[in-house]
Amino acid sequence: MRSRLGFALLSLVLVPLHTFWLIKLETELGCFGFNSTDVSLFYSPVSALFLLAAANLFLKRIKPSWAFKPAEFVLLYAMLSVSAAFCGSDLLQNLTPVLVHPFWFATPENGWANTFHHLIPSWFAPRDLNVLRRYYTGSGTVDTAELIRAWLVPCLVWGSFLIVISIMMLCMSAILRKQWADGEKLSFPIIQLPLEITRSGSLDRLFRSKALLIGCLLPIVIESINVTNSLAPSVPRIPLGLYNIGAYFTQPPWNALSWWPPLFISFFPFGIGLTFFLPLDLSFSSWFFYLARRFAEVGANALGWYGASAPTGLSRFPFIREQASGGWIALFILTVWAGRHHLYSAVKSAFAKGTAPDEGEAIRYRWAVWGLIAGMVYLLAFSMAAGMAGWVALLFFTLYFVLTVTMTRIRVQLGPPALELFFVNPEHLLVTFTGTRIMSGGSLTVLSYYFWFNRCYRCQPMAHQLESLQMAKTVGAHLPSVAFWMVLATVVGIASGIVATLLLYNSVGQASAKIMTYRTGVGWEAFNRLNDWLQNPRGPDALGITVCFAAALFGLLLGSLRNQFVAFPLHPIGYAFSTCYAMEYFWFLFLITWLVKLLVVRYGGMRLYRQAMPFFMGLVLGDCIAAFFWAMVGWAFGWHGCARY
Repeated sequence: MRSRLGFALLSLVLVPLHTFWLIKLETELGCFGFNSTDVSLFYSPVSALFLLAAANLFLKRIKPSWAFKPAEFVLLYAMLSVSAAFCGSDLLQNLTPVLVHPFWFATPENGWANTFHHLIPSWFAPRDLNVLRRYYTGSGTVDTAELIRAWLVPCLVWGSFLIVISIMMLCMSAILRKQWADGEKLSFPIIQLPLEITRSGSLDRLFRSKALLIGCLLPIVIESINVTNSLAPSVPRIPLGLYNIGAYFTQPPWNALSWWPPLFISFFPFGIGLTFFLPLDLSFSSWFFYLARRFAEVGANALGWYGASAPTGLSRFPFIREQASGGWIALFILTVWAGRHHLYSAVKSAFAKGTAPDEGEAIRYRWAVWGLIAGMVYLLAFSMAAGMAGWVALLFFTLYFVLTVTMTRIRVQLGPPALELFFVNPEHLLVTFTGTRIMSGGSLTVLSYYFWFNRCYRCQPMAHQLESLQMAKTVGAHLPSVAFWMVLATVVGIASGIVATLLLYNSVGQASAKIMTYRTGVGWEAFNRLNDWLQNPRGPDALGITVCFAAALFGLLLGSLRNQFVAFPLHPIGYAFSTCYAMEYFWFLFLITWLVKLLVVRYGGMRLYRQAMPFFMGLVLGDCIAAFFWAMVGWAFGWHGCARY
């Protein structure tokens, strides 16, 4: 009989290896399609489950007692996916490029040194130009002692900062899991494939369905041909990926569809598979509101609202940032209202004697609530020590966790292929409602530094925590144990992620052609905006506030209509998600798979739908396997940017 502890420790050892590989792949070698951490279902943890199922195929025949159990499948998936989320493309991979950006890129022309260098705490980042030169240009070999001297304090500061946020997210996940899974019966679409692999336990059982096998082989074959085409262009390419059809609209007013972001259509196997499992009403609402916004832009262009002589403010139509802010806040209000009784009992358990309904949960509600309070105190103290006003810090982190909970809700109810919340973030909301004139230079500077974990939220960690807990609950695993190992994996992942980025950037150069230029771009976004805030103080945006409130009221109205009329086709989640940048890539898949699923259910009933499910699940699995296989091959041979799509 194998030791469960031994398997958990082995999984923990895999975390830093997985982290180093993932960061090198996503920052240096190119992404072979989408970055793993840019989409909702990370392909490397899914592939790890697939390999575990392959191992079980032999273990069950040779020594059945050694076969991996469902709880071990879940533990491996949870530790890899959660640690990868914190080390992903919109979290740790942005950290060091933002920290040192204002020092290396300061020039007499932009005046950054005189404008805000004195506002940056000394413990935020190293400033020595020799250290920065090696970081940005690369030195080939890394002087470990010098690296430690320069980076130890900033790494400890920001590493502990992110660990506190991770524990607060886990506390919220522990409180919300029971309400969302058992109370509201949300479907958790993203984890259906990992659960299917976990339940099957081995490949022979997994591939009993011929439809799943065919669906799996299809993307593997096509994407392998496309990678071969990248290496040998004489091999024909099979079109997949993203296509800009907006470029074909050249005449007014339709040329509004060619402005950035232009109108795309896409063909991604994993996206086709995942969107097939979306609830019909949510899928319809998402693509309907997205197209309504794009056609509204065409109408505004026809009315001349985007010209030089346009009325003041109308050039911002259709106010995508303000609509996004209002829609997401409305969705948070609806989420809290739906779970108000559960949330009240959870909070009450922290301050009053009595039994809360938390038996068997990952963390007792009492400790989860106090964990949230302690974490918030730490974040406020951190921000104030850095120079941010207390009220700004409180508003910022309140908005941050509002968006975090809402994004997690969309993941577990809608289950989109990706989540990229580019148009709304806490700093934009704060500046819209308060302006910059009321904030000190220190507050604005710290606000800009926080941009590294607030740009797009593609690798949203709380969703991976909550989904992992739900997987554990589904297979009967011990939730507190899974939570414990997730915390360890997060700490190890964050530490190894920081080390990996520093070693990589100091070796090849963060600003060199060997590293994706996106990393440097995040710093430019943050500090160009800070320079503008400081040089051009402004008051509250009255028009933006008005539109934000109107969008929030519209979202609440949709929620009310959904509650009163069961057949009402539009959903507030669809309205909020339609403002997500991921819809620019996936709206076409939402539309096509909605139509296919509608026809399947209407004319074939649930029987045909169940027969079709394995094929679409196979598309997701095949895409994950192809991505993982070619990423491993590319890493082994040092290939750069061989595209699967």
